[in-house]
Amino acid sequence: MTARVLVVEDDPVSAAFLCDVLRRRHTVSHSASLADARGVLATADAEHAFDLALIDLHLDDGSGIDLLRLLCAPPGGTARTTCIALSAELDPPLVASLRAMGCANVLGKPLTVAQLEHAVAQALGDAEDGRDSSMPGSIVASASPPIWDDAAALRALGGQQDVLDRLRGLLLQDLPGHRTRIIEAHAQGDHATLDAELHRLRAACGFCGAVALGSACAQLKVRRDKESLRGVLLAVAALMAARA
Repeated sequence: MTARVLVVEDDPVSAAFLCDVLRRRHTVSHSASLADARGVLATADAEHAFDLALIDLHLDDGSGIDLLRLLCAPPGGTARTTCIALSAELDPPLVASLRAMGCANVLGKPLTVAQLEHAVAQALGDAEDGRDSSMPGSIVASASPPIWDDAAALRALGGQQDVLDRLRGLLLQDLPGHRTRIIEAHAQGDHATLDAELHRLRAACGFCGAVALGSACAQLKVRRDKESLRGVLLAVAALMAARA
């Protein structure tokens, strides 16, 4: 079935991936903030209501959980819209709580085209198999992770080189801003901002096959030390020099 789908995602790379895949079969609207999504939903009448919403948990202006709660479990009523939750960081308790809230599925970022298509079909009642699409994707780590893992990225995107090129272009465009915000947050000891920035960047790296930078971001999130920060900056510099 062709459905009306709302994607609520503030990371440009993640949003581009989700919208590109979904637009093959569905009518897609994109909101980059919680406030915009609320406005879009408020103006959607019964005739033009959304059949499905994919909502990232970590948005610049608030928590996607608030929006999920509104759509999945409104006070005293039934679910307004079928929802799929998205996050680059999931653990079993969080997945369980989101499922209990009424989410049709919980997807980890990055994810493949096949995982996304199956989860959406399943949520809309079109799935034909029982594969578990709630398992998060991951950045493949190795002793010396490559700057770009073309093979893994193309597998995830179903072999679509044009989509990969566009996602990498968006990532490279955003890298200077990510670098500045990470440096500032680390210097100020602002762990909340640092974690949010690393969260978005890791998801983008996963979709693009930027393995070395994704691994460096994961290490900085855990250790928060200067050496780990240096690792992120070196990985950013390597990507900028390589230019996909």
